[in-house]
Amino acid sequence: MSDMSEADQGPADALSAIVEALLAVDEINDATARRAMVMTMPTEIRSRVIDAPSARGHTLNWVRACTKFLHGREALRSALTTHVAETALDVAAALDAVDRWWPALVAPARDGADPPHAGIGEWDPMALGVHRVSVPEEPGHGGPLPALTPYVRRRHDTQLTQILPPPSSTLVVLHGGPATGKTRAALEAVREVLPDWPVLRPLSTAELLDAVRRPAPQRGTVIWLDDAGDLLDAAEEVPLEMRRLLGRSGPAPVVVVATLRSDRLRQLADPGQAGTRQLQLLLKAAVHVSVPEHFTGAQRQEWRAYGHHDPRLAFAESRTGPDGKLVQTLTGAQTLLDRYDDPEGHAGWLTRAVIDSAVEARRLGHSEPLAEELLARLTDAHLTAAGHPNATPEGLSEALASATREVHGVAPLLSQGGVGSRRYLPHGVLEQHVQARRRGTLVPPAVWEALAAHEAGVDDTLRLARAATARGLHQYAVRFASSAANRGHLPAARLLATLLERSGDPQAAGRLLRECAARNDAVGTRMLAEWYDRQGASDEAEQSWRRAAELGDPPAWRELAAHLERTGRGDEIVDVWRRALPTGDSEARLRLVEHLASDPCAAAEVRSLLEAGAAAGDLLALAHLVRLVDDSGAATTGEDEGTRRLRAAARNGVRGARPLLVRRLAAAGQLASAIEECRPLVTVQHEEYGTWLARLLDEAGRGDEAERCLRDGAQAGSGPALERLVSRLDRAGRHPEADALLRTAVDQGRDGALIRLTDRWKRAGRHEEVAVLLRQAAEQDNPEAMRLLAEASPGEAERWLGRAAEAGDPQALRELVRRFDLAGRADESRDWLANLARRGDRYAVRETIRRAPTPEEAERWLRYAVEIGVPDSLDELAERLAGQGREAESDRLRRLGIDCGGATAERFDLTAS
Repeated sequence: MSDMSEADQGPADALSAIVEALLAVDEINDATARRAMVMTMPTEIRSRVIDAPSARGHTLNWVRACTKFLHGREALRSALTTHVAETALDVAAALDAVDRWWPALVAPARDGADPPHAGIGEWDPMALGVHRVSVPEEPGHGGPLPALTPYVRRRHDTQLTQILPPPSSTLVVLHGGPATGKTRAALEAVREVLPDWPVLRPLSTAELLDAVRRPAPQRGTVIWLDDAGDLLDAAEEVPLEMRRLLGRSGPAPVVVVATLRSDRLRQLADPGQAGTRQLQLLLKAAVHVSVPEHFTGAQRQEWRAYGHHDPRLAFAESRTGPDGKLVQTLTGAQTLLDRYDDPEGHAGWLTRAVIDSAVEARRLGHSEPLAEELLARLTDAHLTAAGHPNATPEGLSEALASATREVHGVAPLLSQGGVGSRRYLPHGVLEQHVQARRRGTLVPPAVWEALAAHEAGVDDTLRLARAATARGLHQYAVRFASSAANRGHLPAARLLATLLERSGDPQAAGRLLRECAARNDAVGTRMLAEWYDRQGASDEAEQSWRRAAELGDPPAWRELAAHLERTGRGDEIVDVWRRALPTGDSEARLRLVEHLASDPCAAAEVRSLLEAGAAAGDLLALAHLVRLVDDSGAATTGEDEGTRRLRAAARNGVRGARPLLVRRLAAAGQLASAIEECRPLVTVQHEEYGTWLARLLDEAGRGDEAERCLRDGAQAGSGPALERLVSRLDRAGRHPEADALLRTAVDQGRDGALIRLTDRWKRAGRHEEVAVLLRQAAEQDNPEAMRLLAEASPGEAERWLGRAAEAGDPQALRELVRRFDLAGRADESRDWLANLARRGDRYAVRETIRRAPTPEEAERWLRYAVEIGVPDSLDELAERLAGQGREAESDRLRRLGIDCGGATAERFDLTAS
């Protein structure tokens, strides 16, 4: 039975050839691999693929899933060539079918109804991103053990179960270090709270956009984004569409569960480093859950108790030091780091070069598994750049075997099944570790050449283009963007247009943007309007802005309104915002209200607009409406209309409505009602509301309840609650209780707890205890403890500040440099800054440039800053060149960027675009 439409069907022999070839591939015929693969397939064909490959499920979805498993079109063609050539099937017809059907193979299903999707219980946890256990094989245990160990709950698990299920669609971001249990925590929370909700697992930009653009589902749905950075940052449309999803009303909420490393989250949320305004707004609207690296004393005791039933937990506990990093030990993270940091002999260094090459490719944007031949080229490039001879094929093969060799089930490189060659990904723990070490390392030209010669997927190719752009390497950026644009990738075409215009070819940029607009690309059409505006073509710009707005691009409405204002046609702006209303753009509604507010004849329309916005869950519209009804002074019986509206909105899950209601009730002296409305807010993702509730309880004369509220918040990890509770206990003379609370907070690694506790002990004359506490914390790489030790021990200040600075603490580096400067040791300041600058520390880079003794030295460091991707450094260099009378070179730098090595580019070929 086929699930393809007539339009999808091709010659029967070609389809048969594809399916026969796929069934001949070992990785697909292997039962275990099939079970992992079929989680991407629709439910109705899973059993056929798992249980009976001979059933020959000739379906487009089946071929689609196999294609994804084989990592793309070329692997599929390789499978056909290898396996079909041995049969009597028509190879040419099959290859032609692959090319003709490729858009359908990589596109989502077009069925309008909600497709069946697996609930969380049907998913393999490892397919969702949970790390495998890595300890000696079943130590001290007689029988087989389950894949997952018993789960020890921590504070963030309580937080997650309080968040889920949300009253409206929500993005939940779990962030923390590598191998801290982020994905496992998400898995356990969804299993506990949302066990029957379908789980979607998009793996590409197209799949994610399809998932978030679907009509509102009839039941709650989970979208699962493990290690979500690349998907969230893939294109401007992704955060835009996700923000629309979060603001959309419907019969059931959608929960987007995303995990991110903390360093990646900081990068995405920082306007100076990566991302767009839409992405930053999306992350700001998310519910954030921090997953700590450590297990506290009580949590570790619970881990030990579970260890009596699962020897893997007991083994991990026995091998973990006082830092409490139990998950890292359990998943083999420390073993991987030890193998990397202490290579044995030449073979070990060669293995490390292979790992560095794989991580470097990931750092630059190549998120797909690396083919063996590409990895070999990258490794050769790194060895050459480091001054080492290229590896022999035998040596490289041995290094690759070493990098993929598992120790207790974990290896530095993870081998991915494929056809014709093996493919590899670096382990996530090593990825962050190596990236931090190589942050200041320049990428060799041969690496860029190898990546440019290799045709990665379009999403990865765009990421490579953006990485090259960030480093001022415009020639490589153009090559990557051209490659993806030529394969029909619209975000790449838009980036290429920007690069071409910057490089001095605005007409080529305009042609590209017109092509985007012809394909109904909303963002591209808006960019075309901006391009026309820069060319002075006002009418064409306006026409394009209107078209982009109609295609659903919210910024286009704002730019169109601004254009009308600039051209003296302000009277037409109201019509623009009226036309934007059906799109559900909340800003359009409020802008229209602003324009109508001064017209007494439009009062009824203003109220109607605000009521519609409030009904749609728009908090600003709700607040305006409440202010409007308050200003009307209409007499009411019982509860006033503003309070009734806020209460109804809070009951319906409108974000932000309940805090407005609590403030309103408290201001009216209705403390009892305010307290009851505040209680639902007191969850650990809104920790400030716990202190608010305590304040309300105190005002109501309910001090014991207020203290219990603060104690609950402090135990749950709320910093403000801890601070207020400690102050409260001190005022009551209960100092030992306050000390005990702070000591527990220090053990849990709470921000600010260490300095507060040591200050207390110093005032109490407990200096020896302070010294012991700080040294214990410093030995666990706590930079705050190192800074405090530097203050307490002048003779050791430089040592502790230096350790903290090398660990990446900017405060310690600033203090160390300040001390050197005051002591007249400017050379040592420069040496420290230069050393850390070469490691990629951005503060050190900028300070080194500022302190450079000569203009030539400052320029050299600026060129280095450009090539390692320090934001705004290219513009700063261009301004410096212009200020030195080198205007022509400054202009060339802005247009063409730099070559590898930092020199201003002379020219490069744009014809490939």
